[in-house]
Amino acid sequence: MLIGLTGPICAGKTTVGKLLQEQHGFEQLVITERVDPSTGLRETNTEELLGHVSVNWQKDFVIYPVSTLKEVESLKKKPFFLLVAVDAPTSVRFKRDTSKRQTVFSFPTMALWFRAHFRACFFPNHLVDQLRLHHWRIL
Repeated sequence: MLIGLTGPICAGKTTVGKLLQEQHGFEQLVITERVDPSTGLRETNTEELLGHVSVNWQKDFVIYPVSTLKEVESLKKKPFFLLVAVDAPTSVRFKRDTSKRQTVFSFPTMALWFRAHFRACFFPNHLVDQLRLHHWRIL
């Protein structure tokens, strides 16, 4: 199984990923990004990770954060991929962010920033619906 975790900043993706690793033996995979020197375009290692998952198909993997549409499109090629959205109330995310970074922003300012990030990191409704239908077929 390959589980991808997505969600806004400080939602709990890392916590869920660690729980899957510690309690269920999932292996963590990390999407990295690099710039192709010849084209100047950003590339990720998603296809390499899918090759690793295919060779080791009997193992369980968790990958987070899944944050772009391109990553989802690549990962959903596997019939055993499940995308899980993780979220938490804005007040909880604010407390987590403050404890991590010692943020000096006010709660209303941070809430607006979280909302902007939320819109940027989640996918269009039609894609979510397609993924949901895809996963219901394999369950």
